[in-house]
Amino acid sequence: MDRFRICLLGGFETWVGVHPITLQLPKKTAGLLAYLATRPNQACSRDRLADLLWGDGAPEQARHSLRQALLMLRRSLAEISPALVRAEGQMLSLEAAEVDVAAFARRVSEGSAGSLEEAAALYRGEFLEDLHVNEVAFQDWVGGERERLRELAVEALARLLQHQRRSSAVEPAIQTALRLLRLDRTQEVVHRTLIRLYTRQGRRAEALRQYHACVGVLRGELGVEPEPETVRLRRELLQPAARRFADRRPRLEKTREVPDAGGRPGPLSAAPARPSVAPHAGEPRAVADLAVGLADFAARVPVGERRRVRRRLEDGVPRVTEGAAGGRLDARVADEAVRHPGQVRGGDVVGLRDPAVAGPAAVRARELRPHRGAVAEIGASVDGGGENGR
Repeated sequence: MDRFRICLLGGFETWVGVHPITLQLPKKTAGLLAYLATRPNQACSRDRLADLLWGDGAPEQARHSLRQALLMLRRSLAEISPALVRAEGQMLSLEAAEVDVAAFARRVSEGSAGSLEEAAALYRGEFLEDLHVNEVAFQDWVGGERERLRELAVEALARLLQHQRRSSAVEPAIQTALRLLRLDRTQEVVHRTLIRLYTRQGRRAEALRQYHACVGVLRGELGVEPEPETVRLRRELLQPAARRFADRRPRLEKTREVPDAGGRPGPLSAAPARPSVAPHAGEPRAVADLAVGLADFAARVPVGERRRVRRRLEDGVPRVTEGAAGGRLDARVADEAVRHPGQVRGGDVVGLRDPAVAGPAAVRARELRPHRGAVAEIGASVDGGGENGR
């Protein structure tokens, strides 16, 4: 005969073998079954159960309500498992049932990679998330169980993530890390792990977005800055773009024929093309900082706006701020672009039209002429890099 199963993680469900069944039970009767299910084969006193679910009433009325609930429960289970609820004097217990909470705890305690994967599959969500009983004692019990099981799930997923990283199972590790952050998004070490995993797959745009998500959570919920190791990961992500732009050199182009003193055409000569940036002692740094700023901004563009912003980048004239600002893209402009993507203009996306808005840190702003190579690099970053941007 198929066993009777009770699922309490992610919602209250009952099954016989692989077939779900619906028990038409009032909320407090379902709560009674759920409480007994978390203590299989353990006796519970009638007084404890009456106080848990009918604590607001008089003791005699509470015991009467308990008797009625037990009668209804036995009738509902009569054809499934008549001896499921066992009564001995003032004690009640649940027998011959398989409960997901107990199976989950066993898998976590076993600790092997396979057991932890089974535990992760069993944890479908919060304990009794769809069952609300308006009794303070019952709500306190549910709250305590939810916290205990959530902590156990965090432990199981963290250990599973270690197994997956050691075995180079990158994509499963990413999914486990995302589940961990859904349970507790303030875990900076998990954010760092996810950044490294994305980087390992070549998904630099996702890695940068994860960094910004981490910083936002830490500042918004904990009021702290990211640890130096987290900041170092961001620098490492942005360095390749900065190096590519800093290493660019003006290309040679042929000049037009220049007549000599006698008016005769002279030979064609090769001369450096006019630099895309006006000559300046700090030019390599300015271009590198522009690349860093654009790459950082591109990682924060909403998915649905990437292609539109890319087109506007291609049409715009980049600008950088100099002086104490260090030539970096103004963060306020980037934030405005993310919040109001439909109002972004090409020139405004990548810099400032009015130097005054850059604040006292910016001495002045100078215009960079359109740089097709730079736009192509940044456009690819805005699109998320190949398949990640689709």
